[in-house]
Amino acid sequence: MTESSTWSCAGLIYGPAPHYIDHLAPLCSILGIPLLVTEEEEESLLCTFYPDVKVHRIPSIEMPDFLVKHFDIVFVCTPRLLFDELFFFAQKLRNKRVHTIWCPHGNSDKGHRSVFMEGLNKEEISLVYGDKMIDFLKQKEVFHQLKKHIVTGNYRKSYYLKHKAFYDQILQEKVLRKLPSAEKLLFYAPTWRDAESSSSFFEATSILIETLPPNWNLIIKPHPNLLMK
Repeated sequence: MTESSTWSCAGLIYGPAPHYIDHLAPLCSILGIPLLVTEEEEESLLCTFYPDVKVHRIPSIEMPDFLVKHFDIVFVCTPRLLFDELFFFAQKLRNKRVHTIWCPHGNSDKGHRSVFMEGLNKEEISLVYGDKMIDFLKQKEVFHQLKKHIVTGNYRKSYYLKHKAFYDQILQEKVLRKLPSAEKLLFYAPTWRDAESSSSFFEATSILIETLPPNWNLIIKPHPNLLMK
């Protein structure tokens, strides 16, 4: 990369967090900004499934100084508190505060029994899906300190519809052609087991496999956090 004054805004995935890709990559594409990552896996996934996104992989040890030097605003899926832990010294050394915009990465129904949302009490600007998420942030007492919130709606759906032909081709070539012929396809993508036991994976998976009609195909996509449990 070469220096450019147009790099003032970017998305950021620091460390291994592939489940943030589907939230930040469409956003970066829509806004026409780069997405910075530190991991080779994330770079590979982005090049495969989001080829229109300008992705740049910077080693984690170099990322703090690089980001603070080149960017003023970053979209992140992690709380501001964590960002400041990782980028504290780089901001101090360059006497510059990088502003963060929090991007939600899940449904507004989740997080009632965890303290993750309370960790957003240092955010200044937040994206929200709609009124339900606003009410949730108020319930968690992390809405009042926001200087601004931006209602996005389902921008991921808009992105998918724009690139539907591309993803239909990937589905056909990488998945459907490898499956035996069947009348129907059942796609099961359960969420992870959080403090509210939101996931149906452990209860439903064996039942789906054992009772699946012989003329159906089944694809199970576990959540990355579920795999790490």
